[in-house]
Amino acid sequence: MTFVYVQSNYYPFPWRARGGKWPTAKPGGKMAWLVVVALAFNAAALAFMFMSFLTTATLSATLLDVEPSNLTWLYSAGLVSIVAFTLPAQYLLVHHHQLASLLGMILMAMSGWARYIAATKGKFGWALGGFVCSGAAGAIVLSSYTTVSERYFPPSMRQAAVTVPIQANYAAWALVSVLTPAVATSTTSLTQMMFYQAIGISC
Repeated sequence: MTFVYVQSNYYPFPWRARGGKWPTAKPGGKMAWLVVVALAFNAAALAFMFMSFLTTATLSATLLDVEPSNLTWLYSAGLVSIVAFTLPAQYLLVHHHQLASLLGMILMAMSGWARYIAATKGKFGWALGGFVCSGAAGAIVLSSYTTVSERYFPPSMRQAAVTVPIQANYAAWALVSVLTPAVATSTTSLTQMMFYQAIGISC
């Protein structure tokens, strides 16, 4: 939600525009970099959520009452959803940029809470639904790399603006592969981690 809030202060939503015209802001200025930082956070959160069940396969399988091999369906569902929603996401980002970002953040929050419900109720279906939401949100977040850099930065700064969220995404992949097994040592701690994850992504 921070991503949308920052953007709305840089380029307000249509109902906040005065006289039917967008207010101007300095390309590549401080607010533009805040947009990139917010996007980087969401790119990192996306990677973290994608791997949160999969890096603790034995615990997750016990928690969701499935065989460990079935967990691969979660990752597959997320990736297929990214592919399926990429073209609609790109269209929305070009023509309704902020509304697309808002939709992406809502889907991210839904994904986080679906994972927590899956952990508390032991329902694999909730986890699967959470990964589908992650994939749909991922299509928006990953497609935002280029649209944000083009929208908020001059050509000389766009490469740097794209690099930050990309590296945040990779850093989160590396972090979750180490952090989750270290923190989630039981089904109880894994459930708690899902709760804090849902809270964090909803901010």
